[in-house]
Amino acid sequence: MKYLAQVRYVFPFRLGVPEAAFWMRTDGNGAFVRVWSAKADRQLILRDQKDRKPEHRREWLRSIIKPQDVVSRMVCINNDDDLFLEEVVDSVGFTRLDVTFEYLGETFPPEQPDQSKIREQAISIAQRFVRMYRLVANQVDVRVPNESDSPIVELRAGTEYSFSLNEIDAKLATVNRLFQWDLPSTSGAVKGILTEAKLTEFGNYLRQGSEPELYQQFLLEAKELSKVHGDHRLSVVVAQSAFEVYAQSRLIQECKLRNLRTLLSVRGESQDVDTSITDGDLRRELLGHYARCLAGQSVKECQEFHAWHKNAYILRNEIVHRGRHDVDQSHARVAFESVMSYCKYLNRMLVAGRNGPSAVAVEPKRFS
Repeated sequence: MKYLAQVRYVFPFRLGVPEAAFWMRTDGNGAFVRVWSAKADRQLILRDQKDRKPEHRREWLRSIIKPQDVVSRMVCINNDDDLFLEEVVDSVGFTRLDVTFEYLGETFPPEQPDQSKIREQAISIAQRFVRMYRLVANQVDVRVPNESDSPIVELRAGTEYSFSLNEIDAKLATVNRLFQWDLPSTSGAVKGILTEAKLTEFGNYLRQGSEPELYQQFLLEAKELSKVHGDHRLSVVVAQSAFEVYAQSRLIQECKLRNLRTLLSVRGESQDVDTSITDGDLRRELLGHYARCLAGQSVKECQEFHAWHKNAYILRNEIVHRGRHDVDQSHARVAFESVMSYCKYLNRMLVAGRNGPSAVAVEPKRFS
């Protein structure tokens, strides 16, 4: 049955638009996005000196909507102790977005999995809305949000309504309200200390004057694009670019380790290693002919190859060449994980081909 669905978000940024409703064309019959921007207070209460150490913190998070539709966020630490030593209050800009559209569901009121599908559609619309705002306003400080960025996600629905390009007239009832506040990783106050192993690794890199390799920077960029900026399509494209960079650099590195200066191409022509690898076709020559020669066997007859080919290579081509739009955070995550998994497999095969099956491979740097 068809009914009107509305998902309300409260995002921690302000938009330079008046309180208004905007009509958007979508894959369905269109959607309204209504905007309210306001300012709220954020309070952090430190109840004990030990709370300054992350490992001793105990937190209780609460988000409420005041009658005037302003969000207040309070973090209470050690809430069983009434004594507090310090209070820090600052002002935070918030924007409430109501995303409203028609939905064809199985039941009313909507139950799972319709609730999840409605929220997926709504956040996709909200992200498109913010992307266009960023482009028009040229304001990069407003980032494209994910659902987890909103402390309150309210789902409302109704069957008594009129819905058109010019107006909405509806009776909507609250179906579900999520209260959440995933602690932002961008805040230094909530970061735990690195493990001893990570600190040692970090210190060694600094002492050696090391810098991240290009493919590692691409992987971090792909992760940020999806998790922070909500640009899942570009995240997939960058993740696949990371793999292509890794495959080229790893094959060239392997040739240098074996003191190989030239390679025979598929056509039997002898070329220097850099030219052979950088000019070669990724699937047919790099992962086919050259990788087989160096590994002693095919590196394409494995689960890791098929997962990468489906989840990263093909998806990237559909995005770039066919303009595919239905790419969400789960697609970006699977593409990222598939790239990482196949990089590790390719590395193991090359080391084994050089030193024998018992060789221990040094895996590429892990990004979780």
